[in-house]
Amino acid sequence: MSFSVTKCSNINCMTCSNLFCFSNFIFINNVQVFLNSNLTCKSTHAIYVIFCSSCSLFYVGKSQTSVNVRFNKHRSDLNSTQIDSLLPVTKHLKSCSNKHFSFSLIYQQLSFDNFDFCSAENYFKLLLKPPLNVQ
Repeated sequence: MSFSVTKCSNINCMTCSNLFCFSNFIFINNVQVFLNSNLTCKSTHAIYVIFCSSCSLFYVGKSQTSVNVRFNKHRSDLNSTQIDSLLPVTKHLKSCSNKHFSFSLIYQQLSFDNFDFCSAENYFKLLLKPPLNVQ
């Protein structure tokens, strides 16, 4: 079965402007990650990876709501002046890449069990070793 990450049909979608699209699999940190479903910015219960546009660092996160809603929050945080409350990935993107990033979706939790969803996120953090997922 073939799966892909694709942009939505809205040409003005601010989330899709940063979305890296691919089919079937992607290499992240020398690890091959296979998709388990078709994904767009409208997908829910998705695991995503944010890539800094200036360096090789990346972050793994999750969105229970639709991905575009989660990325509205990421974009809002990038414009925030309250630096102390920001995630390390946001601080990095503000300082390293002048707020420029790309991202892709890598997994969708098909059963809506919150414990399984958190386990899936932790699995990808352990597998990919994202440098920007520091506490």
